[in-house]
Amino acid sequence: MAPPLLAALDLPARWRGRARFAVLLDRFGRGEAVAALVAAWRADPARCARLDVVVLADAAPVPGAHDVPGVPPDWPPGTPDVHVTWVDGTGVRVLLAAGDPQRAWRELVARVDAFHLACPPADAADVSKALVRLSADDATVAADHPTDALRAALRARGFALADQAPWGARYRPAFQPSRAPVRRVAPASARRHAVVVGAGLAGAPAADAPARHGREAPGVER
Repeated sequence: MAPPLLAALDLPARWRGRARFAVLLDRFGRGEAVAALVAAWRADPARCARLDVVVLADAAPVPGAHDVPGVPPDWPPGTPDVHVTWVDGTGVRVLLAAGDPQRAWRELVARVDAFHLACPPADAADVSKALVRLSADDATVAADHPTDALRAALRARGFALADQAPWGARYRPAFQPSRAPVRRVAPASARRHAVVVGAGLAGAPAADAPARHGREAPGVER
């Protein structure tokens, strides 16, 4: 991710002082954009405590085919699924959704602060709809190929578009859609469990998260 793209996403300024910040990339390649984000995060003394990088890949990855320092050399497994790893010695977590990107856009459950669209969207209307569903307040978007269809779809859904290079957009709808509250339920006993029903793009990270917080997650290999 080149400095102009970081500027289009208003980074690193927007993650400063935050407990968590999430970036979504629609291309993995050899992890160049992930590596650039990690480098920018490391270099910023006021960085967020945790950076989540969600990547949509259009094919099963080749194990070890990446150039991201601090990520295991044999990661990710060569299967279409959600693969999660932490960059060694950092608060950066990488979640790679390998498989059908259109399905990932539909099924992904997240609150994302910044999006980088490296690939021209096959369906600008569907992608813009997903961006609205996933966008956190004041989310930013940078696109390498801002087609007229993408511009129109984003503008119609409440994104303010930048006219100057590098091209970007910011989610500022006139009407803020309501968000369903997150309900927390107290554990029934001292032993803490989590049961994940279903699998696929949402199931893997849903099972990984409680396991990292000390809850038993049946069926999850740690």
